[in-house]
Amino acid sequence: MSSKGDADSRLRAHLGETSSEAKNRMTIPPELQPKMPTPPGIRRTSFPPCLSDIARVFMSMAISAILAAIPAWAAAAAEDPWGEAKTLEPIVHDVGPVFPGTVVAYEFPLINDSTQAWDILDSRTSCTCILKKALPPTIAPGERAAFGLSFYASDATGDENARGWVLKRIAGATTSCPFVVQCHVCDYLDLPRTIMRIDSGKPALLTLKRAGHPDRWTRVEVDAGASADRFVASLVPRPADTWDLTVTATTGKHRGDFKGRLTFTFFDGDRALDHRQKFDVSARLAGSLVASPSSVLIGGVLLGQTRDMCVVLRPQADHPLPAIASVECLDPDRMQATLTPTVAPHGEEVRLNLRFHAVGATGKASSGVILHLDNGELFHIPYLAAIAETPPLVPGSSATP
Repeated sequence: MSSKGDADSRLRAHLGETSSEAKNRMTIPPELQPKMPTPPGIRRTSFPPCLSDIARVFMSMAISAILAAIPAWAAAAAEDPWGEAKTLEPIVHDVGPVFPGTVVAYEFPLINDSTQAWDILDSRTSCTCILKKALPPTIAPGERAAFGLSFYASDATGDENARGWVLKRIAGATTSCPFVVQCHVCDYLDLPRTIMRIDSGKPALLTLKRAGHPDRWTRVEVDAGASADRFVASLVPRPADTWDLTVTATTGKHRGDFKGRLTFTFFDGDRALDHRQKFDVSARLAGSLVASPSSVLIGGVLLGQTRDMCVVLRPQADHPLPAIASVECLDPDRMQATLTPTVAPHGEEVRLNLRFHAVGATGKASSGVILHLDNGELFHIPYLAAIAETPPLVPGSSATP
């Protein structure tokens, strides 16, 4: 057992005191130290000497483990990309009922309410037919952008949707946010896929049916619009959601092969709905002239090429050839027309020389030539051309129109 002097030396070493400082230090005897009162119902106890050291070690280990874990929690919270961000943007937007062919569009707001910039890595759609709005490469804290989706509603009734995704990187973490635009394609008229043909001026009758859901409109009207001087159309409702469409070519001044367009307007009571359906019609009415061919089909023409054709004009049987006052090309950039001879003698044929220039966009090009006759008739000669892309030139070769 160590002496009292050794114990004092160890105490002074622990406290960092000198011997003189130790003499001045006041030591309070145990019997004079204040005692804390014990609350009622609480019995004061103490660990046995053998357990006190174990309890102190256990408590020290628990406190050390807690203090060691606190920095890990703080680091995890700092790396959480959504720790201070608010996802305010909706991910699904329902446009509601639309008609076939309607352009469905919506812009989703992207709001950066965090304290870190959003890097926009990419944006995608589920189909190439779904158009998307370009996003900035970065959305700074407090700024906002819009991710827009748009598509055409098809002819099939029922639910349709467009899906898009935005890839964002925040504080090194990448996340994909989905967005959906929904719509419901409602009812319409089941119109023929081909042009309605009217021959010899006889009325044409067609039965139309409602397609889709019967609760979107109460009635429908048909109007020839700009073709009213060529066609007269009427629509009569029948049972079982059907309508009889009657179209007649007018007995006015239009002769030959000519076309028109009908427009169907839908109503909910007296209120016209924001929807129109179009339907093309054509007619062939005999006039003072006979054109051979009656219509011109131009095929196999490449973009930039020129094609020459001829239409022979003869009088109707037992009738003299009428005088042709002028020739009008409805698409003068592509078609030019001249007569041979310029002034036709009575009873003889006249040649209408046509020169077609394949300019503009590729694809189908349809228009016509109108002959203004002295007797007041307008004789139509339509044409249809198929313009293809110009093939690439092979080195050392030459291309001639």
